[in-house]
Amino acid sequence: MLIGYYNNKYPERLASLLRKISHEIISRCRTRVSLSDILYADSINIKASMVALKESIQCGVLWKCLYYRTAAAIRLAYPSSPELHWTFDATSIFAQTDAFVQRCRDLLEVCEGQIQFRRKSYTTAGDNSVSFFKGLRGQEVTKSLVAIQNQFDNQISRLCDLKYQILDVRLSHWHEDFNIFKNSVKDLEVMYTNMISASFEGVNCMAEAVGVLQIFQSLAKRDAIKRCVEKKNSDLYLLFIHDVEEVRREFDENRRAPPLRNDEPRWAGSALWATALAQNVEHSWSLLQAATYFMPTSETKEAEIAYKALMGVVDEYMAGCYKNWVGSMGALDSSTLQAKLDKPLMKRTNHTDTTEREFLAVSTFNVKGVFLQCNFDQDLLALFTEVQYWEKFHGEFSIPYHAHDLYNQKAKFNAMREHVMRIVDAYNKILCDLSAVERRLFSDHIRKLDKRINQGLQKLTWVSKGIIEHYVNDCCAHCAEIYAIVRRFKEGKQRISHQCRLASSMLLLQIDKNVTYAHDIFEATQAARRTEMKRRLQQSHEITQLELRAIFTNFCDGTSEVLREWREFVKEIDSQVEAALRQAVKRSLQALSRAINGDAMSEPQTLFCLKLVLENGRIDYKPTMISLTHLVNIVAKELISTIAVVPRLCDILSPETVKQSSVANDRSDCSALTKRHRSFYSTISNDEDMLKIVVQIMNGMSLAATELQRHLGYWERYKTLWEMDKEAYIRRYAKANRSLKHYDDDVTKYRNQQTKIEHEDISHVVNFVQLDCALLKEQLISHCQQWRRNLLGLLNKNASQGLEYLHNLFADNTRTLCATPSDLNELSDKLRILLDFRSNSQVIETKILPIEEM
Repeated sequence: MLIGYYNNKYPERLASLLRKISHEIISRCRTRVSLSDILYADSINIKASMVALKESIQCGVLWKCLYYRTAAAIRLAYPSSPELHWTFDATSIFAQTDAFVQRCRDLLEVCEGQIQFRRKSYTTAGDNSVSFFKGLRGQEVTKSLVAIQNQFDNQISRLCDLKYQILDVRLSHWHEDFNIFKNSVKDLEVMYTNMISASFEGVNCMAEAVGVLQIFQSLAKRDAIKRCVEKKNSDLYLLFIHDVEEVRREFDENRRAPPLRNDEPRWAGSALWATALAQNVEHSWSLLQAATYFMPTSETKEAEIAYKALMGVVDEYMAGCYKNWVGSMGALDSSTLQAKLDKPLMKRTNHTDTTEREFLAVSTFNVKGVFLQCNFDQDLLALFTEVQYWEKFHGEFSIPYHAHDLYNQKAKFNAMREHVMRIVDAYNKILCDLSAVERRLFSDHIRKLDKRINQGLQKLTWVSKGIIEHYVNDCCAHCAEIYAIVRRFKEGKQRISHQCRLASSMLLLQIDKNVTYAHDIFEATQAARRTEMKRRLQQSHEITQLELRAIFTNFCDGTSEVLREWREFVKEIDSQVEAALRQAVKRSLQALSRAINGDAMSEPQTLFCLKLVLENGRIDYKPTMISLTHLVNIVAKELISTIAVVPRLCDILSPETVKQSSVANDRSDCSALTKRHRSFYSTISNDEDMLKIVVQIMNGMSLAATELQRHLGYWERYKTLWEMDKEAYIRRYAKANRSLKHYDDDVTKYRNQQTKIEHEDISHVVNFVQLDCALLKEQLISHCQQWRRNLLGLLNKNASQGLEYLHNLFADNTRTLCATPSDLNELSDKLRILLDFRSNSQVIETKILPIEEM
């Protein structure tokens, strides 16, 4: 009635009262909400802020609901009195309340962003570290999270810098500012989901994927990011299903022939192989099961079905392997066991199907019936291995009693096998180091060793007692003795091969780069080189002889077969020495040919220096090309003869020769023995390849001689300097009474020739020869100077004679005219002389002018 009364009498007051209630609600809620706790990064009470916002929202909503519920109650109470009903304008009453509720919802969204992007804790100071991301892409994910946080911080900073009260609903600027914030948050959500997707790209195993998903599950707070994580949850189960399918496919493909190692047993190894496949899947499933925070999806059930199906198939397969193994031991009893042990300790092998150490000792040989093999029964070995591997299942499969009892004797049999394998290893090691040809040479030693070992091939068995260890020690001692001989033999061969390599690498002549030799220096250099090479060849050959004599001491008392093999062995070494000497000679001749002719990679080397000289009226080389060709020919022949100091080994190291030399102990006696083979020098000097190289060298010399002869023609342009008789020419020149201009032209001609000769190159290179033209140029310049001296001397002589004639003419006439005449006739004569002298004055002047020019 009171509400109706106020509504009827004072509706404006009641509406004002309702608006004041709305204002009071807003005022009290504002006191509960702390903007500093919401916006500033140093806040530690984000949960309290979110609770206050939610309570404020609830308060506003309940106040509005209470109003409408009261209005409805009044209408029900006074249905016939519409004047008592609340018909107020709800917009004017709740406009600010609705705006405040929306403002609280906006701030609640800001709080959620703080939790999502700045990782603030609900209860503590929000550890925003991202160090929990590991792996290949951990650093990249960390950088992305930091970048997102920085962008969100920028948006929060913008809200903090607003110049108005955010909770003041009368101000409308908030709508625009919050829309900017909201759009930025949507962009950050997209970046966040992209980062989640990218973080799974480098994941290769289930454990890593579960760890990454667990981290993002704890970080996901907003709905869009939660949906992305749930999608990755489904993808993770799909990945597990795919892994199960891959394992099942591999299992189905290899279940009939599992990929086992050579030392793994057939049945237990197959079971362990299947167990290993299942363990990977089981580990992945345990990780998924331990991740209780994962939301169940439709793929979860499918993954569980696939996992149980695989485990069932694997369990069935292991049970089948165990059943087959037990069935294969059905025929193994005490009688068959005795038969398997009553076998010789060893046997000759004619195949390479062995196991364990026997495989290493035999598998590299492919000679039937030569090598030894441990003769322990393979079925018993397989049984030992099967039991050992079945025990790895830790009681899941029980071991039959008789198999377990036999397995307890494994240590004893292994010890026996180890003793036998000592003999097998030692014997096979000897044969391994020897080639088929060398085994024939060691046939006496191997035959003696076989007599020692034969007892283990025929009499001793695995049930023999007491004598096996003594037998093994005796055989190993003899094997060690024979192996020491073999090693000395191999080391001796290596030293001989080393000497052969040294001989083949010798260069029997000395040609230094960038050095030009004179005739005599080149000859002396090569003679010294040959002397040194002979000394080194003799030294190397003596070492080879000593090595062969030391080796022969192990075969000197051998059978005729062994001595025949020794002769073949010496022939082989002799062939190696011949090949080394042949290589040395060939390389040396090729070096000489390369220096003279060059090759595809280089030009001929400037090897010799020849001087051009003018002798006996002709230009020639000193030394001459004939003598130079003769020198090169002699050097090539003497180069080959260097190897003559090396005798044939097959002549001085045959069994008979060695025995004689050991008795005589005199090297001169050995060298005096009759040789039955052509010497190395005789064989190599007539070798077709050597002769071809010598022909190439001589052809190069002939080509160079032709080029040098052509070069001589170049100097023929100056041959008039030395061919013309200078004295006869000057006599003819004097008689010709040439003019002064002729003299000047001829002197200038010889001066120009001298200048031209001086500008000629002092040296030339023709093929492998360097030509020294200095001496020839000096001689030609001397001829030019001599011609000039002769012409100038003749000119000087002519000038002297003309001057003397004029001097005498003036002196005689002066003396005649200065004398006092004694009579008229004498005076008349003097006047006539004076008149004649005056009339001839022009002629006299013409004679004086050339003399002045001279």
